Amino acid sequence: MYDREMEKAARMAMDKQPKKRVLSFTYQDASYFIKRSLSNGRNRFAKQNAHTAYLTEVYKIGLVNSRIPLAPAIVLLGPDYFVMKASGRPLQRIVKEYPQDAAEAYHKAGVALAQLHSYGLHHGRPALRDIAWNPATRSITFLDWENEMKFFHIDGRVLDLFLFIHSYFREEWPENNLLDQAIEGYRSVPGWEARLSELQHFITGHGIVFGICRHLIKTGWIDVVSVSKAEAYIRGLS
Repeated sequence: MYDREMEKAARMAMDKQPKKRVLSFTYQDASYFIKRSLSNGRNRFAKQNAHTAYLTEVYKIGLVNSRIPLAPAIVLLGPDYFVMKASGRPLQRIVKEYPQDAAEAYHKAGVALAQLHSYGLHHGRPALRDIAWNPATRSITFLDWENEMKFFHIDGRVLDLFLFIHSYFREEWPENNLLDQAIEGYRSVPGWEARLSELQHFITGHGIVFGICRHLIKTGWIDVVSVSKAEAYIRGLS
């Protein structure tokens, strides 16, 4: 139901920070986030224009939540912004902020990603920073649904799995135990075998690309190094 007072509060928050794309505010003692149809000025080659990205995200959130509640709850929708309930803390921060929850959070993140895929849906870039853990409800929410650019002909769900693993290695943690938890969770949902097999086949079929990444490890570029680490990890899965 439309809440005029919430809209006023949201517009006041945007007026205070007119150039900020994502901002938080409090309304009736509850926390919310506003996401606006503004460019963040990053990754222009890899991303859609701002308004197309905004429309894509609104559509995908509605589609996903009509099947399974894994996207943020949009409580107010405007022509160039939407308001969503706060969903929790980014998965990449759980290790420091809620270390006692880390194993459970990563396992449930893997389960949630596989559940999303079981509906034939994909996220687009399930990086750890775009996955929220709510310590109160013990639940996972995927954020930032605007990504739909592809550079390879591959099932979006298979690409999701690779990007999730890749994002873990970008954190440069010394151990893979939390990633192992996530993959264990992913494997608990029927259908995972086909996606893992397709991902391994994709890596084999693009040996030149992955070979170049291995050659460039010496540059220390974290995105490239993480590609090679993800490749090695995926090849080791069975």
